[in-house]
Amino acid sequence: MSKANPASKIKKFEKVRLDPKVDVWRQLLVMVETLYETLEKKLGEKDCTYPRFRLLFVLYFEAPCSPATLAKRLHVSRSNLTTFLRRLEEDGLIYACPLASTDTRLKYVLSEQGSTYTEELMTYHFENIKKLSLFSRPEFITEIGQFLKDNKKEGSV
Repeated sequence: MSKANPASKIKKFEKVRLDPKVDVWRQLLVMVETLYETLEKKLGEKDCTYPRFRLLFVLYFEAPCSPATLAKRLHVSRSNLTTFLRRLEEDGLIYACPLASTDTRLKYVLSEQGSTYTEELMTYHFENIKKLSLFSRPEFITEIGQFLKDNKKEGSV
């Protein structure tokens, strides 16, 4: 069992935490969490979770994909991904197929129903994103794009 942090340590880190450059990081984290919760709630109105949407989105644009590729792309474990893939197959939204007749490894693609469903979700989701006032300021969009470019990250879902 550990002892509580002494008041002097807490005071030291509280001072650092309140530095404007550090505090803006905390505010950004809260903003991202709030955006995620807001947009996931909207997707829930269409009986979809954000992780499910992300998987459908990746398959829509990047299929066919192996489970290993999907797990890496979505930053999830293979075991968690297997559950998602099984549910999407049961719902008729995706199917597995070998990439070539001699290939034993399966790749996943959207079914026609899955493609239509994903297009409807994307339209709905993107309209909800556009409604957020945060994204109506061109300078904000430019700054985010420049930050990602400077840090060698592509925009993704």
